Amino acid sequence: MVSKLDRSTIVTLCILVLLCLAGVSVPGYRWWKTRQKETLKARCAQALKDKEWDQLETCATAWLDLDKDNGFAWLYLGQAVQQKGDFERAAECLGALDDSHPRCLPALLELVEMQLAKLNRPLDAVETCHRIIKIDPNVTKAHQRLIFFYAMTLQRREMIRAIRRAIDLNAAQPEAYAYLLEASSLRFSNGYQINTHWLKSDPENEQFQVARAIFWAKTEEPSSEAGPTKDGSPSSGPIEECRRKFPEDAEILAYLLENQVLAGNTSNVESLLATAPASAELDGRFWRFKGWYHAARNELDEAEQAYRESLKWDPYDWRSRHQLATVLRRQNKLDEVERMTELALEGKKLERDLRELPNMADVSVEIARDIADLAESAGDLQVANGIRRSLEVSP
Repeated sequence: MVSKLDRSTIVTLCILVLLCLAGVSVPGYRWWKTRQKETLKARCAQALKDKEWDQLETCATAWLDLDKDNGFAWLYLGQAVQQKGDFERAAECLGALDDSHPRCLPALLELVEMQLAKLNRPLDAVETCHRIIKIDPNVTKAHQRLIFFYAMTLQRREMIRAIRRAIDLNAAQPEAYAYLLEASSLRFSNGYQINTHWLKSDPENEQFQVARAIFWAKTEEPSSEAGPTKDGSPSSGPIEECRRKFPEDAEILAYLLENQVLAGNTSNVESLLATAPASAELDGRFWRFKGWYHAARNELDEAEQAYRESLKWDPYDWRSRHQLATVLRRQNKLDEVERMTELALEGKKLERDLRELPNMADVSVEIARDIADLAESAGDLQVANGIRRSLEVSP
């Protein structure tokens, strides 16, 4: 039975027995225990001030032996082991705080950064972000990191859902608006490197493998690990490998379809669309590819229907608007053409402006206003009003 007791319980029982043998009452023991905790708290504070990390670790551990749920003791211990380079234990300490502790949210935000960087545990960071948002939905940084993760791993549906939730809560950073606008064509210059790093934490993870392959294929100078083909063009090896391993992955299929549309290969587009997973029904890009396919076959009613479905799922896809305007013109439905073309041009200009930024975090107030205007024009009042509310701009 004794072997199953944890260390703090054994220590406490031993002290209680000794005190009882010495004739000390239970209230006396409680008084002693309170005094011990106060002494250890003071010693921890002094050790932190003096940067005596071994002493801080010893005192914080002793404090936890007396009070294993004390958040401040966990913070002191976390600080000590982090300074000594033990980030595994530091992460455990930061995550040990009770949700109601006054320092819980700052500790969890620090934990997120540690999980993303030092520990390379991005999936744990996602769980920590969800925990933070559950405690307090208005913590902007948690929404920001969650959106960043979904964007970087090309999990578009999850990203869009997270962005809209953050906008509703007035907890969205300006780059979230940019991610929403570019949901159908996300690009990151460091996407390959980040997913390569994250893949080390979970080598079989589908999202990391797929995002890494797609960012590699879209990089002008791909990594030499896969190498170029004989004619000097980038090898499609990583894409083909992911297609083979994950035949129902929508991102790989969308990449292949995009290339076949650009090449004007109707038969290949048809065969690829036939392999689309059920999730493609909820993805505007696949409806755009379908619209292109029907337009190429002069099936204009079917093309119009597909493009409108595409815009239902992604009202910011200027390519769908532009191609729909072309189909409407061919159908002689001229009443919508001018407005559809105008919105397409606005979306294209905004995309170009965003891609000229050094970093998505550099979205200016002016660009944010333009995105809000486009959102209103596209009928997405949730986003338009949310952005304006965050900027304190009246419609």
